[in-house]
Amino acid sequence: MAHAKTHMKSYASLETIVRLHLLPRWGKKRLNDITAQDVGKFLAEKSDEGLKLASVEKIRVMFGRSFELGRRWGIAGCISNPTRGIQRPKFDNKRERFLTSEAAGKSFNPQARPQVAEFWVLARERAVHLFVSDFASANV
Repeated sequence: MAHAKTHMKSYASLETIVRLHLLPRWGKKRLNDITAQDVGKFLAEKSDEGLKLASVEKIRVMFGRSFELGRRWGIAGCISNPTRGIQRPKFDNKRERFLTSEAAGKSFNPQARPQVAEFWVLARERAVHLFVSDFASANV
């Protein structure tokens, strides 16, 4: 957990996964006794309990990363990673987000953020240059 505190933005999320999901199921089991079938069954149970697929995938990734770090650090029992053979679930968690006129005004206000305005001017000039030069070299 100390490694995660220094390398992760969402340490609280990691701690919650360990405390609520991993320790109750795997806390007393030897690492070399955990099989891919056990992990697959565990993840299926989590999905059946009502966890969203993205949450189940986060648990799988975190569990697998723990085994990888254990192997790298030479922790006994971390010879193989039981999450390696488990297929990733397919899920669609895209959200449609719309920019409000108030937020747009804040984002694109040239007086408040001159570097952003300059970027957009330069980006537009570059796009126009590429567009014009592409058609200028075309044989029509």
